[in-house]
Amino acid sequence: VTGPVHVAHWGVGITTPEVSSEKASVQIKTLVKNETDLPQNIILKTQLTGKNANQADDNQVNVTLLANSEKEIKQTITVLKPLLWTPETPHLYQATVQVFEKNQVIDDTRTSFGIRSLKFTAGNGFQLNGIMVKINGGCVHHDNGCLGAAAFDRAEDRRVEILKSAGFNAIRTSHNPPSESFLNACDKLGLMVMDESFD
Repeated sequence: VTGPVHVAHWGVGITTPEVSSEKASVQIKTLVKNETDLPQNIILKTQLTGKNANQADDNQVNVTLLANSEKEIKQTITVLKPLLWTPETPHLYQATVQVFEKNQVIDDTRTSFGIRSLKFTAGNGFQLNGIMVKINGGCVHHDNGCLGAAAFDRAEDRRVEILKSAGFNAIRTSHNPPSESFLNACDKLGLMVMDESFD
């Protein structure tokens, strides 16, 4: 449940276009909706938290939303000496996006993400953060045995823990979108994912 001016559902997308051990740029794209019949003036503020997040800038921007409209706002925040995400060290940061109207927070959302770079080349194969990594995993379907196809946070965590203990560092999901709980468990516990959407 939100107010008429809010961040859209699944409206935050985070990428890390430039990554090194010295600094990383984090790009946050936020889709904000105005479901009122009047133009709205807001401030969109994004703050990063997590280990080494004190090395990150905050970013805020003034936005005018037309009546019954939506707008994508792009922000870039630099993190100095970032802790990079790998399957062995799955460091996560959190972006808190807040919508202010008249100095009051009217909506906020939090999104976890890892800072990492991905690259495929003919000569070196797959590189994570500039280091060649052998992908070792398999295809995993969405169900949890006798629990069925429902996604329970602890069940998804347990499944990732079992896969990691078996030596997996990656999985390919089955031919349907996996649950958010499963993807969050992979981020948190350190499992790379090839996320399939359909056959």
